[in-house]
Amino acid sequence: MRRSLVPAICAALVSFGPVFADELTTDDGKRANVNPKARLLSVLNGGRSSLPKPTPSMEEGTLKGYGLSLEHVPSKYEMVNGRGLSVDPLDAEGRERSLPLLSSDFGGGKSSGKLTRGLNITGGRNAFAALMLEKVDDSSADKDLLKLHVSLAHTKDLKGYGFSLHYDPAKYEFVKAGEPDENLLKSGPGGQTLFVSANHAPGRVDLGAVKVDGQGVSGDGKLVELIFKTDGAASSGDFRVSEGVLIGLDGAIDRLTNVDFDRLSSLPGEYTLDQNVPNPFNPSTVIGYRIPEAAPVRLAIYNLLGQEVRVLVDLYMEAGSFTATWDGKDEMGRQVSSGIYLYRIQAGGFSASRRMLFLK
Repeated sequence: MRRSLVPAICAALVSFGPVFADELTTDDGKRANVNPKARLLSVLNGGRSSLPKPTPSMEEGTLKGYGLSLEHVPSKYEMVNGRGLSVDPLDAEGRERSLPLLSSDFGGGKSSGKLTRGLNITGGRNAFAALMLEKVDDSSADKDLLKLHVSLAHTKDLKGYGFSLHYDPAKYEFVKAGEPDENLLKSGPGGQTLFVSANHAPGRVDLGAVKVDGQGVSGDGKLVELIFKTDGAASSGDFRVSEGVLIGLDGAIDRLTNVDFDRLSSLPGEYTLDQNVPNPFNPSTVIGYRIPEAAPVRLAIYNLLGQEVRVLVDLYMEAGSFTATWDGKDEMGRQVSSGIYLYRIQAGGFSASRRMLFLK
């Protein structure tokens, strides 16, 4: 039987959190160990947690609207119609109805995943938090090792998290997982966490942590450092996340639905500005550039007199590799004349220029 990770982390909230006062119990109803860490370990060894069910309160506000995206396999399903349910999810006595809409692992209510089955997704302040998975270049590591960082953004009073990361076992071999030195949950006073990871079968690693210092954290930061053995290049299609939950300081639980794998490609190590392709060109050309860190970026086209012809990029950008296309027109949408033009990039403290030739 697979041990439940996320309920264990929620159990830690019962032990360490300021809100929950209920005792942690095992399957047979016996009281768990008094020591908080021993309580969590007993759950990891087969016990289960029982969280107090939230009581609906009009004083905390009423629901005014909602929004969601439901993804489906287009080759198998065709959308015909969608409608709201007319029944109230709470009966006359305030008990939760059992609706199919609330039983899915991707919906609200109770989770039905293997790790989070029966966990009440109550909703909190972290509904829009985003999980990111990015590759870390490490020249000192063996060439067959892949290092990944898992980060969270836009968190509010976060106390704990749990999720399962699925990977292609034919391409990757899990080595280890740990918390990086600069860890989001370890920020602030105390900075203590209880981190757990489990890799019971190839293709899946279960991860989670909870703060044990009675504090919550807000903002962005790293959570986990993962190391895999592989002989290929990482791509976003090799990984997916399931059963992700975020636990607030107040005990509210949000489902983790916003996941970004677009940063799995290697981040550039330095600022660069590429030669445009094609060159000479007509009617358009592509300019490539790379920035190793987040910075304001401005990419503009100039004529040989130094006059600004067109601004292609002028915004704050995250680190990565990018391209911009120039269609040979000025800011007014007029076609420029044939000749040599300059393009210049300014990003952070970096600047560079190159020439290109436009032919009609």
